[in-house]
Amino acid sequence: GDGDGDGDGAVPTWEASAQCIGKAAADGASLASRSESLASMGMRTLPSWLARPSPIGSRKLLGQEARRKTKHQTLDRQVLELVTFTGCEHLKRASRLSQVLRCHGKIFKHSAGSAATYELSAPVETIDAFISHNWSVPRHYKFLTLVCYFNFDRAVIVMAVFTLALGIVTAGGWLPVVPEKHYPWGVCGRVLWAPVFAVLLFYGRELPFAACSGRAVFLDKTCIHQEDKDIMKQSIERLGAFLSHSDRMLIVYTDVYLQKLWTVYEVAAFLSLQATDRMTVIPVICPAVFFMALLVGWVGSILIL
Repeated sequence: GDGDGDGDGAVPTWEASAQCIGKAAADGASLASRSESLASMGMRTLPSWLARPSPIGSRKLLGQEARRKTKHQTLDRQVLELVTFTGCEHLKRASRLSQVLRCHGKIFKHSAGSAATYELSAPVETIDAFISHNWSVPRHYKFLTLVCYFNFDRAVIVMAVFTLALGIVTAGGWLPVVPEKHYPWGVCGRVLWAPVFAVLLFYGRELPFAACSGRAVFLDKTCIHQEDKDIMKQSIERLGAFLSHSDRMLIVYTDVYLQKLWTVYEVAAFLSLQATDRMTVIPVICPAVFFMALLVGWVGSILIL
């Protein structure tokens, strides 16, 4: 609208608006002409006194940078404390593999620990393997997984030596054989191969030459005090240190493994500290199927005698 206004609060008319616009245009033209004259005189840059940064602004920027560096150094120091045992070397503990597998993995029966279970571990220089698992998984699955991982290679070597010796003794006529049309075969070999191999897997760590029995492994129940809350807190805070000082990580995998925050945290922490080729994942179904096939093969060899 074009209404007129009275008094101080009146709305400006079109004429007044036009006058304001004209004045602004004149001021702009005047400013442009002055800029052109300055450019023609060679003043293409700001004077040095105007281009120089303000001392107050510089001090502010330097202060912000110093605070940022201090914050980063503090964070780096805190992270370093969480992945090392500096000042608390007594927390770096591990259990012997033979202790963990004793009585068919009795230690995995439940998660409750005590001072006695903490005594199953001792301070060590290095940790051979970090065992990551879920307590909801039955202990026999864990036992089969661990014996297959730690004892399988040695059991195969010993079984090969035993089979060779048994074949030599059988060929010498000191053991009974079953005559066949093409070649005879030994009765003892058919009967003993599976039981001997199973015994080597289950109890190979107890043999005098079994170096794997002395392997140092991390198990949360034995290496983290379950009753002393102060030691427990310090050990849990340095879970990253346990992972960084472990040569390998063995995952006893089930369907619930990636559904638990604790085990997911262990995997994420290990992958951020170690190479992926140092991680071994064994689904518990694999050892179970292997032992089932071993049993079926042994029964079949007995039935055809």
